[in-house]
Amino acid sequence: MVLAGLLRAWMPRRAESLRYFAPDVPFSRLRNEAALLPSGGSHPESPVRDPQLFEAYVARSELEGVVKRNSMIPMQDGNVILRIVSEPEGLRWINNGVLPVAAVAADLAEHDEPRSIAAAGQLIAGVTV
Repeated sequence: MVLAGLLRAWMPRRAESLRYFAPDVPFSRLRNEAALLPSGGSHPESPVRDPQLFEAYVARSELEGVVKRNSMIPMQDGNVILRIVSEPEGLRWINNGVLPVAAVAADLAEHDEPRSIAAAGQLIAGVTV
């Protein structure tokens, strides 16, 4: 749990998180959505996968379109977490299609469950300076 707190402290304002339910949308379709940058357990380099949850970053300007195209419904325990960014650094991540490992790890650590926190630690341990 110490690691989770450290990761959150390093990147506290990287994005606003909102949860949605995407009723009949396969996650493979969301992975191919140009406006979304998969993260957390949905990131290609994540050591854990949650087949019941999709996580991604999206620019604030694209949020409404993504929600409409994918028939998403706001829901506290939904199966999609969208991290909305409007700051230049977060927008650069989306425009370049590259998410920093620290952001992926911080997203995993936010789940507060041992498997995700261990995966966050694995990612950070693998970062070379």
